[in-house]
Amino acid sequence: AWRIGRAFDSQCTCIVYDMRVQKGRMATALCLVALCFIAAAPLASASFHDLMMKFMGHDPALRGGLGGGGTCAACSVVIGLVDQLAVIHDEPVADILSKVCGWLPSEAQEPCKKIVTKYGPYVIKYLGNKMSPDEVCLKVNLCTLPQCRLWPKEHQTMETVELDEDFLPGGRSSSPLQSIMSPWDFIVKEVERVFDSHEPLVDFDNDLHGPEKTLRGSDWRGKDCNDWDANIYPGRIEDASQPEADKNCNGIKGTDPETGKSYEELFCADSQQMGTVILGDSAAAHFHIPPEYLDPTKMGPGVYKELISTLANEFDWPQQSSTTAFVNQADPDCPGQIASLYEFMRSRNRCNHRDFQNIAVNGARSGAMNSTIVRSLSRDQNKDHPVLAFYALIGNDVCNGHPDYEQHMTKPEEFKANVISALEYLDTKLPKGSKVVFVGLADGRVLYDNMHDREHPVGRGVKYSDLYNYLNCLQLSPCLVWMNTNSTIRDAGTARAVELNEQYPAIIQERNFTNFEMAYYDFPFGEVEEIWKQGGGEVWQLIEPVDGFHPNQNAMALTAKVLYQKLEKDHPDWLGPINPNNDAIDKVFGDQGGY
Repeated sequence: AWRIGRAFDSQCTCIVYDMRVQKGRMATALCLVALCFIAAAPLASASFHDLMMKFMGHDPALRGGLGGGGTCAACSVVIGLVDQLAVIHDEPVADILSKVCGWLPSEAQEPCKKIVTKYGPYVIKYLGNKMSPDEVCLKVNLCTLPQCRLWPKEHQTMETVELDEDFLPGGRSSSPLQSIMSPWDFIVKEVERVFDSHEPLVDFDNDLHGPEKTLRGSDWRGKDCNDWDANIYPGRIEDASQPEADKNCNGIKGTDPETGKSYEELFCADSQQMGTVILGDSAAAHFHIPPEYLDPTKMGPGVYKELISTLANEFDWPQQSSTTAFVNQADPDCPGQIASLYEFMRSRNRCNHRDFQNIAVNGARSGAMNSTIVRSLSRDQNKDHPVLAFYALIGNDVCNGHPDYEQHMTKPEEFKANVISALEYLDTKLPKGSKVVFVGLADGRVLYDNMHDREHPVGRGVKYSDLYNYLNCLQLSPCLVWMNTNSTIRDAGTARAVELNEQYPAIIQERNFTNFEMAYYDFPFGEVEEIWKQGGGEVWQLIEPVDGFHPNQNAMALTAKVLYQKLEKDHPDWLGPINPNNDAIDKVFGDQGGY
C-alpha cells in the first residue's frame, strides 16, 4: 500500500488522504483507491483488461480475443443497454448517457465521462439512425469482425458496416482509447501481485491471514485477530501457558474462575479441532456477477455502490461459497440460501471458529494448482490443527476457448501427474490426521441443456445460445467446449471429464501419504438438481444468470449439504465428534468475535 501511495500524483494523493480520514484504514484506502482508478475504465486500459481477464479465469493465450476482444464485447453490451434504457425510461439516448456515469462509484465517474465525451456523439448519431449496438461498435472501430454479433438479427440493419471517417487513420477520433486515461500500470502491478500470489494484500505479519475482508483477506481466510504477531492466526494449536491471548483467533480466551483452567483447555482440549480448506477454481470461489449490473430494467442509482469491493474480491463471493461460507445472511447482490462445509464443521465444534481457507482461483486448472495455487495454503505441521481439505477443480481442465479445443484439454496422464504432485506438496504442509476429499469434474452439458433457449439479463431477445456463439466468435469464451451449440463438442468435453475423474480413484488406490487420508466423490450437481426439483424448482434456477456457467447461491448451499451428508455417512470419524461444550462456549463467548 505504501508503494502504491508513493506513486500517486498530487491530485490522487488528495483522494487517498480523504479516504484515509473517512475510513480510518490507511492501507485499505490506498488499495481501494487504486482499484477505483483501474476499475473505472475497463475499456480504456489494456493492462486493466489483461488483469480482469486473468482474475476472471481466461486462458492467457486468449485474453486479447479476436476482432476487438473484450473491448468489443464491452462496447456491444454497454451500447445495447443504453439503447434499452432510453426506451424503458422514455428518454433520449443523450440524456441516458449523461446519467449513467453518475450511477458508478464516485471515483469511477470522471473516467466514465471522458469515455462518454469521446464516443457519446457517435452513439447518439448511429442509434438515432436505427443501427444496432453491434453496428455502432463496428462504426467506431471498437469491433472489427462483422460476423461476431451479439444482438438478434431483427435488430441488425446492415450486412456490412463501413468505419466512420473520424476513426480512419488520421481522423479526429482515431487516437486509441487508452489515450483517454493516464497510465496506471504501476497500480495494476500491485493488485496483480495479489491475483498472482493468491495471498492477502494486507498482512503485516506475513502469516497469510489478514484483518481486511477483500483482496484475499478475511472473506477468503479466517480473520487474523492480531496482524502484528505471526504466531497468532486461525487454526493454531493453543498455548495453554498464555490463556489471556487468543492464539488461534477462535474467540475463546481467558481463565474460568471456578476451575482455574483456561477456557481453551476447558472447552477445546481433546475436541479434535479441524480446519476447513478448499483448493479449487471459480466455482469453489463462488464466481458471481450481480445480474442487476447488466439488466436494463434494474440498472440505476445505487446498483453499483458495492462495485469496488466486488472487484476487489475478483467477482468471487467466498464468504457465501459451498465450502467456506460464514455469513448468516446472503448479501443483497448475491441472494439465496447459505450453507457451507465450514459452517457444518463449526456447528459440530465451536472451537473450529474462523479456521477456514478458500484457496480457489478463477480459471484454475490442475497444472496451476500444482505449480502455484496450492503453495498459498497456510498450515504448519507442528503448530496447527489438521484440516479437512477439498480438492475441487470442476471444469477448467476441459474448458478452454480455443477453436482447436481438443488440443487444449488436459490429458488424463497429465492430470494425474499434476494432482499427485500437488498431493506430495500437501504432505509436507498438512498436519498429521488431515483428510483430502476430491470432488470430480462436472458434466457441463447441463449448461446448454437448461440455458440455451432462455433470455439473458441483457434483454432484447438475446438468448444464452446467442451469448455463447458471440463469445466463441470473439474467442473470449471461458468454455467453448460446453458453452456451444454443437452437441458433438459438448459430448467430447464430457467424455474427457469422465476420463479425468477416473484418475482420482486410481490415485487413492495407488498412493499413500503420511499425513492424510483420501476420498473421492462425483460432483453432486445431479443430486442437487433432484432436491431442487422436488421443491418445485427448475434446473436453470441453479445456474448463474450473467455468465450462464457457474452454480449459483442456491446451488452452493445445496452442494454443501449433499457433500456433508455423504461424509457423515461414509466417513463420520473424519468430521470429529460433536463438542459437548458448544452451548457453554456460546454462553460465555457469544459469536466468538464474529468474522
